[in-house]
Amino acid sequence: MSWNNIHKYIYHLILIPLFILSAFNTLAQESKGNKKVIYAKLKSSSASILQPWSRTYIEDRDYPAEMLSPSSYKHLLHPKTSVFSNTRFFPREVPDILEIHLKDGASVEQSIIELKKHPLVEYVEVEDFVDDLQYIPNDPRSGEQFSISLHNLYEAWNISRGNPSVVIGLHDSGFQVDHEDLTNNLYENTAEINGFDGVDDDNNGYIDDFHGWNFTKNSNDLTGTDHGTTVAGNGTASSDNNIGTTGSGFHTTYLPTVRSALSSLVYVAEQPGVKIINMSWGSNSTKSIAYQEIISFYAEDAEYDILFVAAAGNNTHGNVPTDYYPACYENVLAVTGVDANRVNRNRTRGYLIDVAGADGSLAPHKDNSYGNGGGTSYASPTVAGIAGLVRAHYPDLTAKQVAELIRFTSDSTFYSETGNENLNYLQGFGIVDAHLALTQRDNIHVVRASNIKWSKLNTDDISITPGDTMEVWFDFQNILNGNSNLRIEISSYSDDFTPISNEISIGQLSELQTTNNSSFPFTFKLEPSGSVHSNHYFRLDFYDDANNYHDWQNVELNITLEQYISFNYLYGYFRPEGTLGTRNGLNYNSHQITRQAGFMVVADNKVVDATYTNPESDIRSADFVGTTPIALEYAPTVDENYPIYQYNTSFADEDADQPIGIEIDQKLFGRFIIDREKSIFTELKITNRGNGTFDSVRVGLFTDWMMSFEGSSISYPLDSGEISYDPTTQTIIAKHARDTRYAAVRLLNEGQVHVQCLDQKDGTSDIDISDGFSDAEKIQSLTSGIGTINISNGASGTNVSSVIGVSLPSVKINEEVRVGFLVSVADSYDELITQLDSTEVTAQYWLKSPSPVVAHQIAHQGEYVDIHTSNFDSLALYKKESSNSNAELISRGRIFQVLIDSIDHYYVQSQGRYVYNGDLIQLTGDAIPILSVSSPMNVCKNTNVIIAPAGCNSYNFYDNELLVTPLYSGKTLTLTDISSDTLFYITCAELTSENDYTKVDILVDEVITDYSLSDSTSHIGGSITAEFTQIDKARTWSWYMDGEKVGDTDDISITPSFTEAGTHQLRLFASNLSGCTYIISKEIEVSVDNVSSSVVSILENSIVYPNPVVNHQVNISTVKNVGKMKFDLYTVEGVKIEESLPYKINGNTYEIHLPKHIPSHTYILKGQADGGSNTWKIAIH
Repeated sequence: MSWNNIHKYIYHLILIPLFILSAFNTLAQESKGNKKVIYAKLKSSSASILQPWSRTYIEDRDYPAEMLSPSSYKHLLHPKTSVFSNTRFFPREVPDILEIHLKDGASVEQSIIELKKHPLVEYVEVEDFVDDLQYIPNDPRSGEQFSISLHNLYEAWNISRGNPSVVIGLHDSGFQVDHEDLTNNLYENTAEINGFDGVDDDNNGYIDDFHGWNFTKNSNDLTGTDHGTTVAGNGTASSDNNIGTTGSGFHTTYLPTVRSALSSLVYVAEQPGVKIINMSWGSNSTKSIAYQEIISFYAEDAEYDILFVAAAGNNTHGNVPTDYYPACYENVLAVTGVDANRVNRNRTRGYLIDVAGADGSLAPHKDNSYGNGGGTSYASPTVAGIAGLVRAHYPDLTAKQVAELIRFTSDSTFYSETGNENLNYLQGFGIVDAHLALTQRDNIHVVRASNIKWSKLNTDDISITPGDTMEVWFDFQNILNGNSNLRIEISSYSDDFTPISNEISIGQLSELQTTNNSSFPFTFKLEPSGSVHSNHYFRLDFYDDANNYHDWQNVELNITLEQYISFNYLYGYFRPEGTLGTRNGLNYNSHQITRQAGFMVVADNKVVDATYTNPESDIRSADFVGTTPIALEYAPTVDENYPIYQYNTSFADEDADQPIGIEIDQKLFGRFIIDREKSIFTELKITNRGNGTFDSVRVGLFTDWMMSFEGSSISYPLDSGEISYDPTTQTIIAKHARDTRYAAVRLLNEGQVHVQCLDQKDGTSDIDISDGFSDAEKIQSLTSGIGTINISNGASGTNVSSVIGVSLPSVKINEEVRVGFLVSVADSYDELITQLDSTEVTAQYWLKSPSPVVAHQIAHQGEYVDIHTSNFDSLALYKKESSNSNAELISRGRIFQVLIDSIDHYYVQSQGRYVYNGDLIQLTGDAIPILSVSSPMNVCKNTNVIIAPAGCNSYNFYDNELLVTPLYSGKTLTLTDISSDTLFYITCAELTSENDYTKVDILVDEVITDYSLSDSTSHIGGSITAEFTQIDKARTWSWYMDGEKVGDTDDISITPSFTEAGTHQLRLFASNLSGCTYIISKEIEVSVDNVSSSVVSILENSIVYPNPVVNHQVNISTVKNVGKMKFDLYTVEGVKIEESLPYKINGNTYEIHLPKHIPSHTYILKGQADGGSNTWKIAIH
């Protein structure tokens, strides 16, 4: 095998919300253009899908990938069950993540849009490049490895030298596996090595992966960069071979894999024997949900139980603690680096780092050389090798237990070294001590926290604002050896949090037992000046004095529910609370445009909202509770048609005095190109989680416009606005009285519109909110149609507000409806209209309904079929008389009936559940032809039968009425050598309905087997009688004697006579009801004489028994008695031995007594009667 060195760049995952600002080098950019990989997580098979696509969701989990026409795709994980495991009864849910490789020229952005429309897709992510965590080696070979003394490896190797059966998967960027010091511990795929070239002998999808796979080249050539060579050398260099260096894992095997997309990590995890995976690469700019799910699956699933180890990063980032991924994912042991003096070499600081390893120790380099490569890339495999020693020594420990054994036995005194100042708690627990990890398994009592949760004190609200008191709780699990009296303290690294209750007592925990403190949570106050715009880190300290146990763990708390977002010219703070801009509203060019903008929802004569209750005192409703933070979902750098930034959040009406029972998912879009840059639009997806169907849901946006103006000698009040409504475009337009600033909100839905323009000062509008905005007035504003549509108060304007909304009919339980609003600002009216109209084109692109999915219809000609989606969504039915005619609206509803014969004239369109209705989709169907087959079919036994139905091009043949699985599909079915009756059910293969089948009875007709014969012998001049006794089975028959017909056709019996001696053949040719002809043949022996009158014939046809003779008595049986006889005994040579032997007659049998003195031999017995004689050869024993 040859190993060719080429340079490749390695993919890394970025979340879709992330807008990459940093540039990669030219080669990386070129590679990015050539490789386009998307990950799409599919929802659980148990999840409820409440959109028209749910039929596809149920039946075809490949469709989200296939609809993109990619170059390739795969499901990264597949459910596995073992007959020896209870997982076959209680299977663990396997994350279903599609890895989709797009074709060259395919639009990533458009692909993402299409995937996001599919309700089966839970999230979408894109693969991108990151660099290896490496430094170019700059130290000459020192002739020694300081990693050995740093990690107490000599002492460790006295206990464990690893085991080749423990495999470390190296997920890296290129290897020289024929390096003199890397060959002995190289993984060997024996199935492929001992198999056939060019054949996937182990059926894992990769041909001839003898030692691993290169996912950048899609081949078994493992060359690439030199990075992986040094990574392999630190952890798994060959030992005891009198060459080069010693890997920390000693005899541990390594599996090299050149990484690319996420499927390359799955490949490593799936290979037999892999118990550890090292990832010496990473980025601080991306955190992938897909990577986290894959890692957690392989780490937590008992069948795999893999320990993941990763490099924690090399950049200090100005000494700001920074999380690198994959190192900082859950279930990953994050490794930083220290030099020979135990000092951190300016590597990344981080709260989520676990341990430190040797950074820059001597190891193999390319071309059989050695060097001191620096970077956490090389500290990580050193620790992975030590993990190999531990896994070999303690095969009963889980991956999590091994990780914690390595972490807690590490040496934390390195924090006191000069050079490590101010790094406490930012470089992990300590430097890994391999010897202690192998000797202290029974002496440590480790606890870890996970699954952090929080809320406002005594509520379920996760929306934390400055000044709030919050409660925090965790799951706590003992990993090793249990605890006697566990006590836990929590502290914050930030002054933003003041502890109120920061200590709890857990008490006793047994090994692997889990508990939580949800009933007695920690409590903190977020100071009024505290930040909700960044993640916060806390430290948990664990104490168990009885076991002399003290440990700590850093945890990350993300309470960033509020975000400052700048959409070009429009900006503000946003929270998941049902508003567009928090208390400071929306701002434009340093001017506040709105004081408040909040959503209102009316159903069942109740209202929930985030608007004023008292505008004068700025008191607002707070009916909505945030359920997810605001997150950037989609930020493409380029979109040829509609570039956009999209933020997502969600909230529910849980804090309302009279909740309706709704959940709202909000999307917020902005940062557009020219002519749209002063606009944003939003979509609210409202889900009915109540107890019944809403007759209608009314959704509106209340806006308190703030039209102030500065810079003029003319004095204007703070609120100097005018407002009007344009029914043609469903737009409320607000402007400053001096025409210096314009703003507008446009309702994007069709339907019954509700509008109220409001004057907050004097109450001259239809609804007076100057004294407060009551629930009754809010309901009135969304149920009264078009109210006041114009407010102007002379040259100075007034304090104007507005409500605009829409009614959406009949929303069932768990059904969704969507409402959209567009907000624009401008410095002139013309500019405002341009902004509104241009941005609405973008909104139509993003908020358009997916096409409804209606099943292909199959019915009999002349029948009507029901047209509906799987969830009976609202539709409009159109009809075109010809392809050139216009579509005519026939009806609106959830179900229609259409004649199958003309189904292709009909079209449907989604209605009312999205902001914009979808495209017209032509219905498809086929009329089932008349299906027929001849039945019953009478056939002959042991013959071939052809079943040939009529009416279709091809057929399915079943042996059961349930029509479960066809036995055969084709135009005809041929049955060979049929021997019994049978029944078949037949359907058209290409067109069928549930009850459309026919059946055919195959009846095997009777077999004709015999006729009777009066005698099988006769004589010249004699005759016999033959009779056909199975006439009930026959349709016709004839008799033939020696080829000549005898008697007439269908004679039941015949009596032929004989004129010649010899063997004569009598044949019956008989045909049964199925037309099968059977030939029954019998032989008749005809003699010259009549046996009944010829003594010679009688004696010749006699029977001698027993022969050999028993007890010196032999019997001769004749067809008739021939009278007295004389019997003589001779030798075979003709010498008479004795004559006139005694005998007696018994009917037609002569009993002859032979001499008892004669020896055993063969003799001749001669018998003489009147009229003839005969001889018989007999044997005496």
